[in-house]
Amino acid sequence: MKRSSSLYLYLLAAVVVLGILAISSRSIYEDRESAWREAEKSSHNLLKTLSRDIASRINLVDLSLRGAIEGLRTPEFQKLPPDIQHGRLFDRAATVSFTGTFFVLDANGDLVADGGSIIAPRPWNSAGREYFQVHKTNRLTGLYLGHPHKSTAANDDLSIILSRRISGRNGEFGGVVAARISLSGLHDLLKSLDLGLNGSVSLFRADGILLMRHPYDADKIGRDLSDAPTVKRFIREDSGQFEGTAALDGVRRFYTFERVDHFPLVLSVALSVDEIVAPWRRKALVLGLVTGVLCSAVVGLLVVFRRELQRRTRAEAELSRLARTYLDGIAQSPRL
Repeated sequence: MKRSSSLYLYLLAAVVVLGILAISSRSIYEDRESAWREAEKSSHNLLKTLSRDIASRINLVDLSLRGAIEGLRTPEFQKLPPDIQHGRLFDRAATVSFTGTFFVLDANGDLVADGGSIIAPRPWNSAGREYFQVHKTNRLTGLYLGHPHKSTAANDDLSIILSRRISGRNGEFGGVVAARISLSGLHDLLKSLDLGLNGSVSLFRADGILLMRHPYDADKIGRDLSDAPTVKRFIREDSGQFEGTAALDGVRRFYTFERVDHFPLVLSVALSVDEIVAPWRRKALVLGLVTGVLCSAVVGLLVVFRRELQRRTRAEAELSRLARTYLDGIAQSPRL
């Protein structure tokens, strides 16, 4: 009977401890899942907002480039006075506040018009530039985003060229219309995001060339990162979320990425894994300590109850022994 009582006591304590551990473990697990769901949701929302903003800006530039091409194709364009020609080409460009210069090159790469305040073209040839050669050799290239470079026309500010091919009536190469975009404005946009101490946001060309990144490092802009595991996934897939280690700084991050509209661009928002789980770790530590205290209390009570049970068992045994001794003494005493 006594052994049975002890067994029941042990079983009850075990059930209570296991119950506390199960509830605590489930709570810790659900808190971790909640932290990751919140990270997925917030990074997705940031990505969508930023992607729409960048796409809107590029669309404005592209509309201006298309407008300039339409102006050049007007039959009477060459007969118009220079100021009217300038207006036909660059009126739309005047509404794009975040760009540098719009300009037009002929089939030889010579500057024939630009969107500056001076209508007469200045001597300038860009036949050897990357964007010019791309359009000259490939008639199917649409909007082309050039390689980041320091522009002497913009006080050595980092810039990229957005350009379109000018084709003749028979498809022959007729030149290039282009716009120079300063990357400083794009950096201002990226750094306005609150991504924590070790978060990052990056804009890549579809071939893995880094166009802009925050945290900013001028030496990294323009690098070909197509061999990095994270960037390989950016190039291979249209969108997604995954956890990986950054090639540039070695920080473990949670990446959310997508193509920017129909442009050859990939935008990535990355949150530090340590910062995502830091609040959960603190909460899990507190909950773990509380769980440990509760389990220790149950074990402590078990020890107290066991000792009390043993004390009572010994007391009962002693009383039983004394009772037997007393009864034996009475039985053995002579009767009067």
